[in-house]
Amino acid sequence: MNLIDKSLQLMEEQLSFIAVRIYKVENIPSLSVGTKMIVSKENFWGEILPLELQKEILKKAHHYLEKKVSRTENLNFEEGKIQVFWEFIARQKTILIIGAGHIAIPLCSLAKMQGFRVIVLDDRADCANKELFPEADEIIVGSFVEKVRELRFDSFTYVVLVTRGHTFDKDCLLEILGTEVAYIGMIGSLRRLAGVFRLLKEEGYQEDTLKKIHAPVGLPLGGGTPERIALSIIAEIISVYHWGPQWALDMKKDFQRLKKLPKK
Repeated sequence: MNLIDKSLQLMEEQLSFIAVRIYKVENIPSLSVGTKMIVSKENFWGEILPLELQKEILKKAHHYLEKKVSRTENLNFEEGKIQVFWEFIARQKTILIIGAGHIAIPLCSLAKMQGFRVIVLDDRADCANKELFPEADEIIVGSFVEKVRELRFDSFTYVVLVTRGHTFDKDCLLEILGTEVAYIGMIGSLRRLAGVFRLLKEEGYQEDTLKKIHAPVGLPLGGGTPERIALSIIAEIISVYHWGPQWALDMKKDFQRLKKLPKK
């Protein structure tokens, strides 16, 4: 399998990797410009290099893969030096919508417009189907908790809990907390959410873990229609991606503080 096919395969499997290319070579006859390599977390493919060079290139590839960045560097060896470009190729970001109700439908469309891979999960086949969610990449029907346990969560996964019952949201949340998800958004009133947070603290979850939960879900844009709530959710997810979770949480805190100020 050539490197282009391997790259396509890794992308289809939703795996991130580093593409390595050597741009300059000085005084190392055994190496040529244009040497290429693909490096994943578990393996690598491409041309076999002199041991010392290969060891250093792979070491840096794994470092940049962990940091999710691309870099160009000059490496110096006893024989000479080379210039290498490590390009981080991210797996597609995924939004998992748990609950196929009125908010989920516009949220799926907005997420696809922003380039996300979308998974919709519900326990009702008459709600979770291609007729209602034609743009979804994957539709899962079955028990919420059982299906959530089967899924893979990582730092490219954004979870939105919008089931028809608060108990379903809470049960799924307990399965997801502690994973490496980038975002967890949970719908609900402040009173109900306060009860959930109190329960989680009583069960031993620390504040750092609970900070991953954005509740009530979405930025405070205003408006209570499913379409506007979906817009507020996708806006929050994009803000988390670009600015980090604390930015979105602080914005909502500031909004609540301003709401309490006396009107002039």
